[in-house]
Amino acid sequence: MEKLVPFLMAAIFVAAAFGLLKLALAVSSQLTRQKILASKAGSEEAATALFCSYFGMKNVLSHVVLPVNTSVGRRYTRLDAVVLLPTGLVVVELKDLSGQIENRDDRIWHQSTVTRSGEPREVDFASPFMQNEHHILAVRNVLGKAVSIPIHGLVVFTSPHVSFARKRDDVYTMAGAVDALQTLSSHGRKLTAEERNRVLSVLSTVSRKCSSAWAVQQKKR
Repeated sequence: MEKLVPFLMAAIFVAAAFGLLKLALAVSSQLTRQKILASKAGSEEAATALFCSYFGMKNVLSHVVLPVNTSVGRRYTRLDAVVLLPTGLVVVELKDLSGQIENRDDRIWHQSTVTRSGEPREVDFASPFMQNEHHILAVRNVLGKAVSIPIHGLVVFTSPHVSFARKRDDVYTMAGAVDALQTLSSHGRKLTAEERNRVLSVLSTVSRKCSSAWAVQQKKR
């Protein structure tokens, strides 16, 4: 029995250390979440960090570049964030716009805001829902039939200083997006480890290969 004491003590030490590590990570994540949500200046990076704190860094991919086939040939599109949940994949369209958003049109939305110098600013931009539909299609094409999993879309405005002409339940704040992702996590069939690894591997690999081509495409604009 005396010979087992050192091994038992070592096992207890390892278990305690592991417990403290988990506690430290949990506290760190909680502090990260509070800091991000309390910030007065939302951003795509802040939203991505928030998703990582809830769903794990390995399950959140940002700035994923994928190919798309168009009438003028192959082009490339960049997805703001992709979150792999236990039950499926979520393609997230992030907008860090502030001010008043006119969102009555299905294709073109409009932003009315004031710059730091006090000048009014009016900008048209494509509907984030239309953008995300293209992104979801790109993901489906890349994954193909070999990886058949549910794919959802989410539109998130990161700034706390934004308002909308028309209230929509499918437009989320960062905190609301986390709630929506957690709800999706609890519904549906759980993905296998093989499916999860396959999804992350394919998206990461394709994105790396397409990033340089996307950069060239941006320069030509």
